[in-house]
Amino acid sequence: MPTRQAMIPKNLMSLYPAAALVSMKPARLLEFAKLGLAPHWLIDGEPFFVQTKLRRWVAASIAVEVEGQPVSIGVAVNVTRAIPEDYAPPKPWDVPSELRHINPLLPVDSLHEMRGSGVYFLCEDDAVTYVGQSVEVTGRVPQHAGVKDWNCAWYIPIPLADLDRVESAFIYTLKPKHNRNKLGHLVSPLGKWEGRMATAEEFGLVRNEWSRIYKDGTDA
Repeated sequence: MPTRQAMIPKNLMSLYPAAALVSMKPARLLEFAKLGLAPHWLIDGEPFFVQTKLRRWVAASIAVEVEGQPVSIGVAVNVTRAIPEDYAPPKPWDVPSELRHINPLLPVDSLHEMRGSGVYFLCEDDAVTYVGQSVEVTGRVPQHAGVKDWNCAWYIPIPLADLDRVESAFIYTLKPKHNRNKLGHLVSPLGKWEGRMATAEEFGLVRNEWSRIYKDGTDA
């Protein structure tokens, strides 16, 4: 509950700089203040904040540190529904030779579940037949059952902002048969809207991205 004090603290911060200090949206911090959760002063009905108290409250109440992991680490996802009839979780030695440079790369199987964005590879034996991206790989991969040729799938988690670059890098490097249009041209996020192949500049971008992901940096 609000309490009255004789002395107002020095260096009170108004809403916007206080929100910036703790990396919050002003509307969100104001919501916490109105609920009486975030420590603050009310002066003529407007919230003001003490820097040290606000930082301690955020650290103790709503901030969580996530250690993270390298971008190149693959995470298996659950595709138990609508998978091809001949689908079987592949063994490590079944990794298509074109993907063995990704370290590590784990298979899509029914033993793990990982929700989130990523780039995936549909494979038929030793060939990569399709490279795709999705904001929800778990739900997307099974939709290819019976539509494209594949009997196993692989996946690497990729942030949303990097999906187009990474998918294009693999498409122009691996040249999968199902990533082509009716004229036989490769189609990727970097060129599909214009109905053309990627420009030299665009291709340079995806080659650089490919080299970053592939541990040995082999040129395309």
